[in-house]
Amino acid sequence: MSKGASRPRATAMILHSYTISALGHIADSSKRDTDDLPADAVNNAGRLLDSHASTFKARIPLKGFGHIELDWRSEDYSCALATFSLDDEPLSTNVILSGLRPEADRKVLQSAYAMIRQVCETAEERPADGLLRVTQRPTLACIRWSTRERTGMNVVRDLEMCLAAAFLDRGFKSTRFLV
Repeated sequence: MSKGASRPRATAMILHSYTISALGHIADSSKRDTDDLPADAVNNAGRLLDSHASTFKARIPLKGFGHIELDWRSEDYSCALATFSLDDEPLSTNVILSGLRPEADRKVLQSAYAMIRQVCETAEERPADGLLRVTQRPTLACIRWSTRERTGMNVVRDLEMCLAAAFLDRGFKSTRFLV
């Protein structure tokens, strides 16, 4: 593909989206058709993923918001963890699960749940198991950390959805060549 050429449209899918509180409760759930996402935004997210290794940190400029930090970790094509921060304050951690490799998905889920347990331990609260009850696939589960920065969360939500769609598209396409 030439440098200026656009990537073909991502694979259409219904993405199960969950909002998880910092204490582990399911605060919201919905379904999102990835065909309804702006194609340019999904393609830009895909280019970001394509230009980095499976684990990376990046500063991402967001219109009307400044820069946000992304800490991306994906050791398997089936799943990923992405933490968004602003000025070193975590805003959200995304758990992206395709369902292609359930054992890999389970490890990422447990890693994210360990973060919730740590927050609850600090707050002397008991962690809820909402994240562990997320069984639909493909899934984007967004853990919302307590933060004083609320104005930019709508912009972050859009970025989260586009990154998840781009990552899952790559994971599903990679399985075409597996036996």
